[in-house]
Parts: sequence; structure tokens; C-alpha cells
Amino acid sequence: MIDKNISLIPLPEECIIDAGSICIDNGINIVFLSPPDSDLIKKTRVFANKISKRFNINADVAGSLDNTTTTIQINLYDCQDINDESYKIDTGSNILISTASGKGLFNAFMTILQLIYVRDGSVMIRKATIKDKPRFSWRGTLIDPARNFLPVDTVKEYIDLICEFKLNVLHWHLVDDQGWRIESEAFPKLHRIGGIKGYYTKSQIRDIISYAEDRNIMIVPEIDMPGHVSALLAAYPELSCSGKEVQIRQTPGIFRTALCASKEQVYNFIDRLTGEIAELFPCPYIHIGSDEVVASDWLKHDTCIKLMEEKGIKSKTGLHAHFVARIDDILKKHGKIMIAWDEATAFLPDKSVLQAWRDTRYALSAAEKGHDVIISPTTHCYYDYPHIITSVEKVYNFNIIPDSFPPELEKHILGSEANLWGEWITPERLTKRAFPRILAHAEICWTFKHNKNSSDFLKRFKPVIKDLKNRGVITGCRFEPFILLWFGLMKLFEIIFIGKNQNK
Repeated sequence: MIDKNISLIPLPEECIIDAGSICIDNGINIVFLSPPDSDLIKKTRVFANKISKRFNINADVAGSLDNTTTTIQINLYDCQDINDESYKIDTGSNILISTASGKGLFNAFMTILQLIYVRDGSVMIRKATIKDKPRFSWRGTLIDPARNFLPVDTVKEYIDLICEFKLNVLHWHLVDDQGWRIESEAFPKLHRIGGIKGYYTKSQIRDIISYAEDRNIMIVPEIDMPGHVSALLAAYPELSCSGKEVQIRQTPGIFRTALCASKEQVYNFIDRLTGEIAELFPCPYIHIGSDEVVASDWLKHDTCIKLMEEKGIKSKTGLHAHFVARIDDILKKHGKIMIAWDEATAFLPDKSVLQAWRDTRYALSAAEKGHDVIISPTTHCYYDYPHIITSVEKVYNFNIIPDSFPPELEKHILGSEANLWGEWITPERLTKRAFPRILAHAEICWTFKHNKNSSDFLKRFKPVIKDLKNRGVITGCRFEPFILLWFGLMKLFEIIFIGKNQNK
């Protein structure tokens, strides 16, 4: 049952707003009914800091009940699934949260945060009875500092915003033709040459990962290969087939350079690099991109031709498949699961994950082969596109599970991502491109289909976006002449040049 007279985003599975509110001017006392671990304490402190910063009241983690303040009691029930994100909230004179994990607790806290309001100078919290869980486990967004570097504080501020709407994956596109943004001790020329316009030290990356984990967000790195590697080859040109000098690209586009598919030196390099990346990022995945691979010199290179003859490979696509299989072996050696864009659909290795961006039919094809998939088509999930092209309403009405999906394959859809490709996204434009439509994305990832309602969402959406603006969050609008002009030019570029190159 849902009480529609609320402004919660995303909408919970079951929610009733009860009569009355609780005044919390005297602060909040947070009590665990069983001993908490360090993860629970960290997530509680994030909530307490948000309360203090936004409403200027104290939220203390205490060991016992205190009758002078409102108490949030946390009941941790037994559950074998550490990924259980469900929770219950019951309010009377105090508030009871029941959950099985730190993830569920954080989700409950973010819902409570939206139940708090100010009336006549007093801080109040609405009484409510809520039972909630997510529809999808993968509720993501991509940011792209490879194209335009995003400072540490900008990344943290973005994480701090998206966690409030229960997004839980940050896909970090860290390398591309325009830049290499990771410090590497094994191959220092990567960041010294490829990161000349900015890179993250290992210490900064660990700090950001820890910051995200405290906010229930998993960071997934993308290390593009074998294409989109101009910045890598600018540092180590011997890893291409020709070995010729390569320049870091200063413009958007798809370029013909690629890692050589037949040089053993390439795989030894990637093995050492993957070991370094795997040690740095605790998440179980590494995204290898593997999209838009032109690789113009593969079919002109003697060792590639010899490899094709030895392995019975008939085409450039076959070489691409060979490369991906070798990389999968390396990732598995280092305990990581591969994610790749949908150009790899036909030859995706066993247990790898596909991310569908061109068409959801690639997701269906992968799911039929037993692969899990992430849905993020350009039509609804590309937030570098103008707001008028991909509007809030369009995002909200997107079906993450395509109508073509047989029910027995729906289990393979992990969820969806909102992608903010960075060619024109500066730190000042990041939230402007993401908001307000990422609110719609958050809801379609979390809220079950039978509870979705476009007109109801737009009613709840208005006070939430007003609050964000009052907090200083810069949001976008539909009329953006410069962005529309850029979008048109880029589409023309894709039609004339990209399609031509990909067919070679």
C-alpha cells in the first residue's frame, strides 16, 4: 500500500504516512539494540553528519535510551545475505528501523532524511510506516574524468548526492584517448604522460572508495582496451602493432589506434597492470570497455596475420574475440569479473557481464547465453545528451526490462546506469547534466513496476528538486542552445565518420 501524499524519491515498496509529526529540535539519539560493527557505525555517522549539516541538530550514536531526545532504535535481524538492502521503518513517539545489513540501514537513513522538514522554525519528522526493498541490485551512474578531469572534491560531492536517492554503483571511466587518470607504480609513464592534465593518486583513489563505501556505493573502474587507448599508447607506443608515436587526443571521437592483439608483451603488461588495479579497487568487477574498436593496423601486422593463421581466425572481429578471451583469463587470475560494452556480445567470456548501450537486443542475446546484463541505452540513459532530448519524463517511462525479454531471463538483468560521458562535462556542469533526470533514473531502478506512476512522480519530484536547488545543487533545463548545437554536430560526426570507420 502506498500513501501518495508524500515526496519520497525513490518511492518505497510500501509506505503509509501516519497522522502527526515528531519534533526533533532537541536532537536524535541513535541506539543499536545489538552490538554494531564498524560498517554500521560509519554509515550511521554519515547520516548524523547530514542531519547536523542540513538541519543544525545533533544526531548522536549512544549506548542507551534517552528520554530527552527522539530515539532511533536499530533492530538488526538475522539474514545470510550481506547484500540484502531491505528495511522497515515504524514511527510512534520514537523511530524503529529493522534491517539485516549496513546497506539496508543506510537506505533507511536516506528515507528518514527525506521525511524531515522544517515548520515554523522547528525541525520535524513525519510519522510513517514503511517497508521497502529495491527492484534492481545495480542502480548506477557513470562519470568520465578521462575526457575532462574531475577533482576529488567534485567526485565526493557527486557521491554524496546520488547516495541520498539510493543509487549504489559509480562506474568510474578513468582512461580513454584523452587521458589516463590513475597513478601507476608499475608503469609510471601512464600517469606522468597520460595524466598530464590531472590524475588521481592511489591515496586519493582509496580515499574516494572508502568515502563511497560509507555511503553504500560500489565503485567500478573502467580500463578501456583494446581501443580507446591513445593516452596509454602515448606513454607506451610499443604496445601497438606499429610501435609508432601516438598523441593524447585533444578532441572527442573514435580513433584507429589499438593495443596489438598478437604481441605477448601486451598481455604481460595488462597482467601487471591488472594486478595493480585489482589491489586498488575492492569491488569484484573491472570494466574493460572494448567498444568502438577500429584497430586499423591489426590486419596489416605480420604477427597478427600469423596468429590468425595459427588459430583459424577469419576476421578482425575474431582477433577482438581472441584479445577479450586473453584479458578474461588475466582478470580471473586476479579475482575479477569482466564487464564489457555490447560490441563484445558475440564472444563474451563465460560469467562475464554485458553492458548494453546501442540496443537492448544485445542484452537479450547475452542473457540467452547466461550472462548478467546492465541496461544503459543511448535513447534513455545518456545524460551528456541535452535535457530536451532525454527528458525527466522520458527517463521515468523507460522500461529497464524490455518487453522482448522472456520472464525466465529477467533474473539476468542486474539493473541500469545513467551515463554522463565527459567530453563537455566540466566540474561545474556535472550536476547540471545529471539533475534533475537522475531522480527519475533512481526511481525506475529502485521502485517496482506496479508502483510506478508518471504523474505521481512529477508531483513528488517538484519539492525534491526545489530542496536540491535551495541546497545549492545546480540543475539543468530543457532549453540549452549550446548543448543542442553540440549534440547535432556530434550526431553528424557519428554518421559521417564513426560508422565509416567501424565498418573497416
